[in-house]
Amino acid sequence: MGWAAPPLGVCKINVDGATSKNGMLSSVGVLIRDCRGVVVAARGRLLPALYTVEVTKAYAIEEGRKLACELQLSRIILESDSAIAEFGIILQGALTMLSSFRSWSVKHLKREYNKAAHNIAQFTRSTETSQ
Repeated sequence: MGWAAPPLGVCKINVDGATSKNGMLSSVGVLIRDCRGVVVAARGRLLPALYTVEVTKAYAIEEGRKLACELQLSRIILESDSAIAEFGIILQGALTMLSSFRSWSVKHLKREYNKAAHNIAQFTRSTETSQ
């Protein structure tokens, strides 16, 4: 089993974060696909500092929520490979803001099923530019 398409009328948002041990800034990657698996949008955002893995992944969830709002999506599934990121102050704010969607869910998935968002976050960190 790998990435699974969302139901009809729902967009799936995969998010991931990238940190490093060499002092580079943290970054996040977001990939939104529709029920056919077609990419709706992608974003890589360079963060202003080097954060822990948990904080970076929480920022990734928030970035996914923001992109979905910008696209005026009303029904979403947000997936991350970090169960730890489901806690914390940053994520609490994201969950509060999710109430603007008609339907939503947040799911944990294995890292190998989240490679596209992971690759966006890694590319953004390595180039030190937001996409």
